[in-house]
Amino acid sequence: MQTARETPGEYGGRFRDASMAFEIAESSEDEDYYIVTLGVRPQGDFSGTSGQEQFFISKEGEVAHRQVLSLPRTGSSSGRMVSIVAGVAVAVVVIAAVVAFAIVGSGSEASSAAPTPIPTSIVVVVPPPTETPTPTPTQIPTPEEPTPTPLPTLVPLSTYTPFPTATPRPTFTPSQLPWHCRHTPPCQH
Repeated sequence: MQTARETPGEYGGRFRDASMAFEIAESSEDEDYYIVTLGVRPQGDFSGTSGQEQFFISKEGEVAHRQVLSLPRTGSSSGRMVSIVAGVAVAVVVIAAVVAFAIVGSGSEASSAAPTPIPTSIVVVVPPPTETPTPTPTQIPTPEEPTPTPLPTLVPLSTYTPFPTATPRPTFTPSQLPWHCRHTPPCQH
């Protein structure tokens, strides 16, 4: 319970900042672990269903694994289900009334056909809400000793051959002739 309080699990966005209350729902032991399932719900008045979080604790007392099995559910979700079912029932009654009115209104008074019977009641069968089955705990495999991996062998690289360098182009240097002699026709200096 101390671990659950100090490091809260992921209980959904609705309970992100809520302080949670814990109670032991179930506990068992196998040859490697103590398995503890806690009931989780917000502290204070809570009219919903508690969630469940499961811890696998090694025989040395370390938490080896933990998982949230189910989230706390508020009572409003069942209220929404009742609203949905009631809305569907009202829609069925309205549709039946419209159909009955259309059938009665479409016949003429001089018609000799027998009138179509109008249903006097409608029965809507709503299955009861089903509980989500509690998942069975999964066995955590015992860690195996890792197999050492051999280090890769270093392979020398071939001798690096640099790219040949380009031969520099000669740079233009002006002649040492006087300015007036640099023009055509060349002067005889």
